[in-house]
Amino acid sequence: MELWTLLLGALVALPAAALKGDFLASCYDVNVGSANPPGVPVFNDFVSATCQTMNSKSQATSMDLNLCVGFDVSTQTLAWSPMGKFRNYCRNCSLKAPSELQCTCGTDNRASSLDLNEGVSNRNGTLFCMSWA
Repeated sequence: MELWTLLLGALVALPAAALKGDFLASCYDVNVGSANPPGVPVFNDFVSATCQTMNSKSQATSMDLNLCVGFDVSTQTLAWSPMGKFRNYCRNCSLKAPSELQCTCGTDNRASSLDLNEGVSNRNGTLFCMSWA
């Protein structure tokens, strides 16, 4: 019975380990920017990169980070969240290091950061948010 419990626990843990996005393994020239028209404040809520496709071609791609990054009001930090819309709480975002999104967030204008490599993946040359259970 104990062996069965351990085996079941290991199988349940497998999907969690697979959630790591790891887009940096197959993407380069990573930047954050904005899709806003001229005259509209820049939020830098899009990530763009050049990523490898399955047949080893390079492809430019971008993704709206509001689809998977949110703001946890209780901890005043950026957090992975489906349809998180962090843009409603953060501003002055920039990319630090290869994949660290850093923004000024919350009512106290606190710096918060999130490693995009943890939750963004490359699927055949296109950036995607990872899925969370």
